[in-house]
This record gives sequence, structure tokens and C-alpha cells, in this order.
Amino acid sequence: MHEPRATSQKQWSFARVMHLRFYALYNKTQLRVKWKRRVKDKLLRFLTIYLSTNKETSVSTHRPIQP
Repeated sequence: MHEPRATSQKQWSFARVMHLRFYALYNKTQLRVKWKRRVKDKLLRFLTIYLSTNKETSVSTHRPIQP
């Protein structure tokens, strides 16, 4: 005679492992997104500062440089 408790425990452990795995993946992607956003923010800030200091050589995609 087998115990139904063993199978339910096995299923529970499997569910817990999958849940933890999903959480790890989610956290990893969130960290990656945050990191990318931070890098993009730094790049944009650097570019705006650089372009504001070098207005002669600025390459604007929105409008041509006014003479």
C-alpha cells in the first residue's frame, strides 16, 4: 500500500522548484532591465552634456542646425 502523501509532497516540491526558478529568472530579467535603463540614462546624460558643450559638431536628428 502506497502513501498518497509522498506523491503530493513530490508535486509540492516540484511546484516550489518551478516557482523558485521562475522567480530567479524574473529577478534576473528585472536586474538586467534596470541595468540597461541605468546605462541608457548615463549615455543620454553624457550625450546631452557633450552636445551642449559641442554645439558646432552636434548631430541633431530632430531638426537641422540653425545658421
